[in-house]
Amino acid sequence: MIPSLRILLVDDEPHVLAALRRMIFMRRPQWDIACAESAVEALAVMEARPADIIVSDVMMPGMDGAMLLKIVREKWPATIRIALSGQVGINQVVQSIRCVHQYIGKPCEGDMLIRKMELMVECREVLLDPDMQRLVAAIDTLPVVPEVFLAIQGEFERPDPSIEKIASLIQRDMSLVAKVLSLVNSPFFGLARWVQDIQQAISLLGLDIIRATILTSSMFMSYEKMGLADLSIQSLSEHSFRVATICRCLAAHLGMGRHEIMNCSTAAMLHDVGKLALAASYPDKFRQVVDLLLRENVPLVEGERRVFGTTHAELGAYMLALWGMESAEVRAIGLHHRHAAFDSSLPMLLHVADVMDHNCVRLRPDHCAHRFNPGIAENEEQRVLLQEWVGIVHEKWADLNTSTPFDPAGLFAGA
Repeated sequence: MIPSLRILLVDDEPHVLAALRRMIFMRRPQWDIACAESAVEALAVMEARPADIIVSDVMMPGMDGAMLLKIVREKWPATIRIALSGQVGINQVVQSIRCVHQYIGKPCEGDMLIRKMELMVECREVLLDPDMQRLVAAIDTLPVVPEVFLAIQGEFERPDPSIEKIASLIQRDMSLVAKVLSLVNSPFFGLARWVQDIQQAISLLGLDIIRATILTSSMFMSYEKMGLADLSIQSLSEHSFRVATICRCLAAHLGMGRHEIMNCSTAAMLHDVGKLALAASYPDKFRQVVDLLLRENVPLVEGERRVFGTTHAELGAYMLALWGMESAEVRAIGLHHRHAAFDSSLPMLLHVADVMDHNCVRLRPDHCAHRFNPGIAENEEQRVLLQEWVGIVHEKWADLNTSTPFDPAGLFAGA
C-alpha cells in the first residue's frame, strides 16, 4: 500500500470535484487531496506545491484540460497526468494524447481510479533515480523507423488504403505499436477488454483516426540517428519483431491460448522500447554505454546501469505502465534481462526469445554474447528442453514472416 500521495483534482463543476474528493478520501484518507475549479487555479496550486498526480477534466471553459496538462508536462515533468474524458471528440483525444499518461472514463468508479493511480506510482519504484523518473514522465514521443513511416504515409495516399497493409507496417515499429495500443485502449472507446491485436485495433479505431494519430498529431519525433552510429532504430525494431515472432512460436508450442500468445507478442515487440527513450533523451550518455560495449565487451544492461543507474528494461516497463499497458506485459518487459526461473512464464519466454535472437541472428558478432540466466539453463533437463525449443523455432523459421537467417549453432557453448 502506498502510504501517501498528493493528488490534484481539476474540474469546472464543483459537485464533480466534491464527489471525486469524497470518493478518494473514503478509500485513502491518508492521501493529500487538493482541488481546483479551473486550469488557472490548478497551475497556482502546482506552483505552490506540485502534486504527484493530477487528474483533470478535458472539457473546461477557458484553458481546457489538454492545455493544462501540456503545461504541467513542461513545468513539472515528474507529475503523473490523468485525463477524465467524458463526451469529447476524437480530435481532442488525438490532440491531447501526447500530454496524457492515461485517460479515464467519466463518470469513473472510485476503486478503479485509485487502483490506476497506485499502479502508476508503484511502477516508479523500479526507477529509484528521481532524474530517471522525471525523464520517463516527460516522454511523449519516440523515434519511428523512417522507412516504416513513409510506407504508411504512402499507403494512406492510395485511393483504397489496406487495413492489413497498414497493420503489417505498424507491427514493424515498436513506437507505433505502443501508441496505437495506448489509444485504442483508452476509456474514450469503452472497450470491454484490453486490445492487443494491431489489425483489430485499426478496425476498431478506423483508418481516419489512425491517419490522424500517426500522420497529423506530431506524436512521433522524426528520426535522425541521434548521433549514434551503433544504434540503428530499424535494426532495433527488426530485432523486436523477431523476438515477438519467436515468442509466439514458443507460446504456441506450449499450448497457450490466443490471448496468452498475444500477450507474449506484445511484450516482445515492446521489450526494448526503453533503449529508444534513453538514446533519444540522452544521446551523449547513451554513447558512453556503447563505448563500454565496444571497449570492455560488457553486456548492454551492465553498461546502462553504470552510466544511467538503471536499464532500458526497467525504464521501458515504467514508461509503458504509465501509458496503461497491462501489468503482465509490463512485468515481463521489466524482467526480461533478470528472470531466472524455468517456469514457462511470460518473463521467461521473453528472456529466452531475446537470448535466442541475440545468439542465433548474430548481426554484430563482436558484441558481448547474451546467455541464459542462471536458473533457466542450470541443469541438463532444462538445457535439453531449451535445445528442443531452439530446434522448433529453427524448423519453423522460414514460415515465420522474417527473412533474416537463423543459425542456432553455438547458442549453448559456454552457457
